[in-house]
Amino acid sequence: IESAALSLEPHRLAFYLYDLASVFHAQWNRGHDNQDLRFVKVNDRESTYARLGLVQAVSDVLTSGLTLIGADAPTEMR
Repeated sequence: IESAALSLEPHRLAFYLYDLASVFHAQWNRGHDNQDLRFVKVNDRESTYARLGLVQAVSDVLTSGLTLIGADAPTEMR
């Protein structure tokens, strides 16, 4: 954020948010083919909580970043 502001290149933040969302989406989809890569593991509560912590962190970054550029983050997808 600081780099984008100092260099007067706000598009860098939008590109970063897009890249983060793309990487997260790709990882989420890998769980369709490989159960070990799913975020929610039925018999492994510790891993599930850790992975859901990552989901929350990504959500927080995306929400904060979108707010900075004046966009709203959806709370659910239909």
